[in-house]
Amino acid sequence: MEVLEGKAQLQTFIRRNRIALIAFAKKGSSEWEYARRLLTRLESRAGYLMSFAIADKSLEEAVASNSEEIVIRLYLESKPVFEQQGVFGKQDLDYEALRRGIKAVLKRHSIKTLF
Repeated sequence: MEVLEGKAQLQTFIRRNRIALIAFAKKGSSEWEYARRLLTRLESRAGYLMSFAIADKSLEEAVASNSEEIVIRLYLESKPVFEQQGVFGKQDLDYEALRRGIKAVLKRHSIKTLF
């Protein structure tokens, strides 16, 4: 999983990867750590299918940077195709909700997932 430090790095990551999952959270917060652990778990199951990154909320204009909410967005060919705002706060529930949502979206685009 990559940590994206600037807007240029964010845009490059999205363009460079066919399927990219990015979590936006306030850097240094407990939400950042939670999002990092959640994406690490997803990454271990998804394998090479998609690329994972975490970025500070300030890098994405569409995300309210004053909110403590974690926003997780899936990009397919540089276009956002799935977004989840907020989390349940329980690793198993959040993992399952993301897994099912991502799987359903990718299936509609004829992409088979590994989880």
